[in-house]
Amino acid sequence: MLLETNRLKIIPLTIGQFKLLLSGMEKLERELVLTPSNYILEERTCEAMECQYNLAAGNPDNHLWHTNWQIVLKSENKAVASFCFKNAPDEAGLIEIGYGTNPGYQNKGIMTEAVKLLSDWAFCHMSVISVIAETYRNNIPSQRVLQKNGMAIYKETEESLWWKLEKQMTVDYVIRQETEKDFSEIYALIKTAFETATVKDGDEQDFADNLRKGSRYISQLALVAEVEGKLIGHIMLTKTYVMQSDGTEYEGLLIAPVSVLLEYRNVGVGSALIRKGMEQGKELGYKAVFLCGDPAYYHRFGFVPTSNYGIKYIHDVPEQYIMACELEKGALDNVFGSIDCQ
Repeated sequence: MLLETNRLKIIPLTIGQFKLLLSGMEKLERELVLTPSNYILEERTCEAMECQYNLAAGNPDNHLWHTNWQIVLKSENKAVASFCFKNAPDEAGLIEIGYGTNPGYQNKGIMTEAVKLLSDWAFCHMSVISVIAETYRNNIPSQRVLQKNGMAIYKETEESLWWKLEKQMTVDYVIRQETEKDFSEIYALIKTAFETATVKDGDEQDFADNLRKGSRYISQLALVAEVEGKLIGHIMLTKTYVMQSDGTEYEGLLIAPVSVLLEYRNVGVGSALIRKGMEQGKELGYKAVFLCGDPAYYHRFGFVPTSNYGIKYIHDVPEQYIMACELEKGALDNVFGSIDCQ
């Protein structure tokens, strides 16, 4: 197997070739009939490669996700850089990449070109949804490589920046109200979707079933996303109440649960369900929506912590995860009390 651009050849090493590399760059170059680069691997690079080699050798059928990919400049027939996938696609469809360019060949666009080609190769696999990478904060050249490939920062630590590139997919789906004939398929969809969720209780499908049977259910706000007769996503917005200090109740909407099958995530299905549900909730006269979820995701829809409005959550959950969004400006200005998002 070989990947190529006009000026680069990218060679995934066999397990045997990877072992040669660990013995010295010159041995691999002789094996691949390359012009000697006189490049000596740094000690920390060797340590990282040994870990990758062990993964590749231990999983030969999937060694391409662990091996070293040698980047050869065609005009010189010389290995000038290397690349690796640090893992096979995980349950969320994530793969992490690592790379390095030899001195004298940096700032020539070589790695930008290689990352583009290898990311495209990875995205050809249905199991890959996102490519991620870590850079040190002071490694500006590496950050530029990722920026030029359309990657964006999604997480930060004291020393590092984490970057992500998501697969661009188009899915021709429709969103409609659920019907009774959908109930068994929805039950299975929710169960399957939450098997790969980061946060789960394990009974979300029963929770949705019970909501449907209760007084808080709103049929117009129970929606499904459908592709050619197959349900791929589901959302429920049900009645919820803020118990105010004067004993009165403020009625709003609760989003829970939201479910999208793994293979249809990161293409806008969940976002479309949320926006459609909120839009229809507003049409029905509701003025605010509440939920318990990840702030990094829900901020894009206008959700902020309920504590911003003086509304507390009755359970022991960090306050930033309990959020509200006004469907009408000022709707929560004079609402104070506690809410139960369960």
